[in-house]
Amino acid sequence: MRVLDASADQRFDTFARLARKLFGVPIASITLADQEPQRFRSRMGQANSATRRDIAFCGRAVPSDDVFVVEDAHADRGFLDHSPLAGMTAIRFYAELPIRAPSGRCIGTFRLMDPAPRPFADEDRELLRVLGRLAEQQLESLVLATTDELTGIPNRRGFFQLATQGLALANREDEGSAVLMFDLDGFKRINDRLGHDAGDKALVAFARCLFMSNRESDVIGRLGGDEFCALLPDTDIAGTRAFMQRLVDEVARVNTSGTIPVPLRFSAGMAVADPELNESLDRLLARADARMYEYKRQRRYRPAAVQNRLSMAV
Repeated sequence: MRVLDASADQRFDTFARLARKLFGVPIASITLADQEPQRFRSRMGQANSATRRDIAFCGRAVPSDDVFVVEDAHADRGFLDHSPLAGMTAIRFYAELPIRAPSGRCIGTFRLMDPAPRPFADEDRELLRVLGRLAEQQLESLVLATTDELTGIPNRRGFFQLATQGLALANREDEGSAVLMFDLDGFKRINDRLGHDAGDKALVAFARCLFMSNRESDVIGRLGGDEFCALLPDTDIAGTRAFMQRLVDEVARVNTSGTIPVPLRFSAGMAVADPELNESLDRLLARADARMYEYKRQRRYRPAAVQNRLSMAV
């Protein structure tokens, strides 16, 4: 869902702060569980921003489908016998509710903790469920606000949020990066001749090709219309050409599959990010965009059969 690396969101802080006040607990947090570690999307009364899942209470609690409560961890043999948790004597009360993605998959927890034992009545459980549903709705709206509804990849806002962070990290690590701009050739003619449904299918197909071509660390997005973009952190010219070859191969596969009304053709431009220059993402996208349109003008006189193989201006 691409939200683990987003900065702390005050809207989630509101839920954690409200939970502390309503339940009278010193610690409340909303966590999202990656492979390793789990990240605190919002935390009140807790200093660390992530923990290993094997030493966390919710490592045991996440399988639950509903509110999970340990009123006194010292009296719960299941926790005392679990060696990673045995030393966590500072926490005795623990309550959590699974947080689910719009798909229904459990991706984290809404947690309450206290160094003192305490009862947790049915009314408390229902109140935690209400707060959990509100947090899920907030998470869903956050994802929708940063995701392109048609293609399912990040929209302009989502791309800038993720790529700005990725570029800053690469610059701090003194790693080169590449920024690419993409434009579907003849897209207006597709809409004019075959209708917007055909145009939508072309956009979805190209977004899928980008998705299938990128690495886990890459960021792709749709800026609007038929304009797409990508950030390839820690990438040199050779790595960028390898990405482009994967993309060309994927587009060729789609073009011969018979699943789209017309073959996809695209142009691309690239800008290389020098960590020492610390250029902004806007500046890099503008340079990549200028190279793309320069190349688009040049390739008008080249055979269509070789267009996608030549579709990157460096």
